[in-house]
Amino acid sequence: MTISRRLFNQGLAATGAAGALAGMTGSAFAAKTLIYGNAGNINSASNQFAIKWLNLVKERTGGELEFDVKAGTIGGGKDVLDGTALGTVNIYNGAYTGLREFDVFYAPYFARDSNHAQKIAQGLLYDQLNAAVAKRYPSIRYLSVARAGPWKLFTNTKLESFDDIKGMKIRAPQIEGVVAGLEQLGAKPTVIPFNELYGALQQGVVDGMATLGNLMITQKFYEVVK
Repeated sequence: MTISRRLFNQGLAATGAAGALAGMTGSAFAAKTLIYGNAGNINSASNQFAIKWLNLVKERTGGELEFDVKAGTIGGGKDVLDGTALGTVNIYNGAYTGLREFDVFYAPYFARDSNHAQKIAQGLLYDQLNAAVAKRYPSIRYLSVARAGPWKLFTNTKLESFDDIKGMKIRAPQIEGVVAGLEQLGAKPTVIPFNELYGALQQGVVDGMATLGNLMITQKFYEVVK
């Protein structure tokens, strides 16, 4: 049984910043169990939604498709996406793409708001974005982007204004738009994979981080940063 791109789009639209499915053809769905990967742990909002979505797909396929959720067990976003390109992961949900075409969506003031950004990605630029993904990762097809909540800045010292961030080492994901935004504020962005972030904060490698606000609780970052 095959699943239409429309059905997958409807589900993936609430899971995270970027989604990719390796070999999204009839042959891909011949596999009994498909592996879903994400760098966050199982309790993150994205993964909790994904579990409900994948269970719905399983139900609607009469059990022909089952899913193995790998949440926070493969590595950082790049590791999960590399696995998708190699075929060891079937569905990737995450912020990292390695492509400027997607990184620009993280730049301040690129769009009016998240709804505006989604319309750009899912309408105006959809074909161009898919072409960029296919060129970099021939076996992967881009499905959709969506908001996963606001990104926030967490630091070990209280900031009275953005001037206080100047010179601080702030962890950034490997996303050009985030790095450029922190540089604009005068910070020293330090790229650290998501799966190494807790340890970096704990050991004082960085003075703070920029990441999704909802991950503060599920990843227990509050234990190592204010």
